[in-house]
Amino acid sequence: MNLRWAKIMVYSILIMVVIGVFIKELKASIVSPETRFNLVYIDEGGKRVSVVTIDPVEEKVMIITYPEKLAITSRSVGEYEIGSLYKLGSYKSRGGEFARRKVQGFMRLPIVGYLVNLDGSDNTLDSLKKSMMKAIWSHKLENNLTTIDAYRLTQAIGSYSTKNVAEEELIRAGLIVRDEDEKLSYNAPALSNYVGKSFFDWGVGREGVTVSIINESGESGLGSDMAEFLDNMGLDVITVKSGSVISDTTRTVVKDPDASRATLTFMSRVFNFKPYELGDTAEYRAGIVMWVGKDALELF
Repeated sequence: MNLRWAKIMVYSILIMVVIGVFIKELKASIVSPETRFNLVYIDEGGKRVSVVTIDPVEEKVMIITYPEKLAITSRSVGEYEIGSLYKLGSYKSRGGEFARRKVQGFMRLPIVGYLVNLDGSDNTLDSLKKSMMKAIWSHKLENNLTTIDAYRLTQAIGSYSTKNVAEEELIRAGLIVRDEDEKLSYNAPALSNYVGKSFFDWGVGREGVTVSIINESGESGLGSDMAEFLDNMGLDVITVKSGSVISDTTRTVVKDPDASRATLTFMSRVFNFKPYELGDTAEYRAGIVMWVGKDALELF
């Protein structure tokens, strides 16, 4: 009898541990089954950079693989080749996170996740599938996904229709320009239009949330950058103004959190800003008002 009860106790403890781990993973998850998920995937020794977008509404996956020599710009760093992003970030042991933020910035696109497999090769889709499987079963790959996230993304990539967009198609679409010296650069207006059409998040957009932006960063054009960024999230930015003071931190005021629950959840995953405040936004005729501070420079 004592042995029987001992076994029951052991099994009960094991079950409680498994449930505890599952709850912890679920709380840390950055993937929502209802909204679009964007991911930076890096392989081939850190030199091949791809953006993967997974749309659960239309059940589609699109992979954009950028040429290694593509020159991109950042407000905080300047110009550099996209294939050097991981190496630049690795000097501070943040290669994947650094690449995620800088790709997010030049595309004006919210990108929440990153996954790095320096040994990955083959075509991008096959490399991505193998890396996702590794992310489920081991913690050796550099990434910010939970095991649940990796499982959900693996299921989506395996079952949704997939489109690969590589260098030649990007050039034909006018998103990338090759000059006489063979230097590759991106066409910002064309890229903005492409991102707005191809990456619209219906999970966020169906809430119909309106946003007003007040630029208090002291950085010319940062308010417009943020507006484009939020538009590409699926939000409706109705006004962009310059503030009368300069602030270090971004502040967000929300009129009705229940009416914009998916939007606020997504924003909390994308931005590392202070939590939103409840307040009256009627003066700005918007559901959300964002006072953009200097900390928003990190996005671009």
